[in-house]
Amino acid sequence: MTKTTNYQLPKWEKTDRIQMKDFNDMTATLDEALKANADTAAAASAAVALCGNCAIYQTTYTGGDMTTPTITCPGKPMVLMVCESDGAPALIAWRGMPTTSTSSSSYEYTITWGERTVSWLLGKNHDGNMNWSGKQYHALVLLDMSAE
Repeated sequence: MTKTTNYQLPKWEKTDRIQMKDFNDMTATLDEALKANADTAAAASAAVALCGNCAIYQTTYTGGDMTTPTITCPGKPMVLMVCESDGAPALIAWRGMPTTSTSSSSYEYTITWGERTVSWLLGKNHDGNMNWSGKQYHALVLLDMSAE
């Protein structure tokens, strides 16, 4: 009788006499290996569950005159990135950052986070509010899907 490479399981030849001990040792080895694999998979699944769940939502919109841009998402928006069609990043915001700023040395903005929406109004020192009429914009939103 020879043995397998990985688990040293018996490989019987036609001329070998199968012994109960060899057979029982083989099933015990398989049982232990399968249980260890299941325990590892369960631990990995539990670790992933603690990380939360994120989805990426991408959309485009065409700017309009004097309106507040709003994006409706399939989940709870957590991070917003908007750029003009040329790809230059222009707005990056995340839930939890200050929703308004009036610093004279930086842009003024107001960000409103809803359960499935995010909207913004960019004021002083910002050109066009990411909403020029007829101009194409791209938005990428990271969604919190852990409650889904």
